[in-house]
Amino acid sequence: MPKISTSFDAKQMREYNKRIGKVIRQYRMYNFMSARILANTLNISLNQMYKYENGYSSISAPTLMFLISHLKIPLKELKYCFNAFCNFGD
Repeated sequence: MPKISTSFDAKQMREYNKRIGKVIRQYRMYNFMSARILANTLNISLNQMYKYENGYSSISAPTLMFLISHLKIPLKELKYCFNAFCNFGD
């Protein structure tokens, strides 16, 4: 069973958000999609999309699940995003 940290400071959350945002940007570009098109698909502003991708805003679980599905992000790609907070082992 993974050990999950129960308290995160602002610096840890920022790092987590940056890691998730980097993967989202990578797969958005891999799918030849502009940030504007993805923002419109999510019904959010372009500014909010940039905040997600740059780690300035946390992404809700439903939005993250939509992005994983829509951008076809393999779950193993997100594993490294969570490694800072969970001990998954190999």
